[in-house]
Amino acid sequence: MKFAHLSDLHLGKRLCEQSLLEDQREVLRRILAILDEERPDGVLIAGDVYDKPVPPAEAVQLFDEFLVQLARRGAPVFVISGNHDSAERIAFGGRLMSAGGVYMAPVYDGRVEPVTLTDAFGPVDIYLLPFIKPAGVRRFFPDREKPAIFVGGGIGCAIAFPVTKKLHDLGCEVHAIVGFRNKDLVILEDEFKKNSSKLVLMTDDGSYGKHGLVTDGLKELIESGEQYDEVITIGPLIMM
Repeated sequence: MKFAHLSDLHLGKRLCEQSLLEDQREVLRRILAILDEERPDGVLIAGDVYDKPVPPAEAVQLFDEFLVQLARRGAPVFVISGNHDSAERIAFGGRLMSAGGVYMAPVYDGRVEPVTLTDAFGPVDIYLLPFIKPAGVRRFFPDREKPAIFVGGGIGCAIAFPVTKKLHDLGCEVHAIVGFRNKDLVILEDEFKKNSSKLVLMTDDGSYGKHGLVTDGLKELIESGEQYDEVITIGPLIMM
């Protein structure tokens, strides 16, 4: 079975404040010409359809035109979202479009159902698995899950807290080790308590929480038997 593989279209991209849309329109026209020559059995568009999760309307219209032209050629089209795309926006309308031979990857829900094509050699299963981060997968496999942990301190906590909260909101178990020079500089303690199942607070001078560095706290947790899928760190290079 013969496939045409495309990826990283990045429709809507701007370079030095200049739109690349007309250049991209020409690239898509040339792709269609190649497909007319090669006549593949299917077309795979493997991620980064757009340059941003919320693409400009002109980019959406251009991709819509491209999909219409592909569908008219008769070969099935398979589209998955990449890290630049919004999985929800790519998936929108997918169940309706599949009737016309255009298959949009659904938002990952723990299952991936194949689309089966058949030729003279037998069936071929196409699995549309969109780009997804580990945090988005863990909640579907609780029996295999290990916690994620944030390790950092000072003003780095303000940067790391939204990540910790997002993981917690996704249903992940999150631990946090936050460190400060002294009690007076402690920030976001209540927020980290609310959004992590285990919080270890350290101070360099021992005036609050445990005395020591955040790396000491991490070493203590690991030696106590904790295991982590992901360690998120924000801090000086010597700490990381």
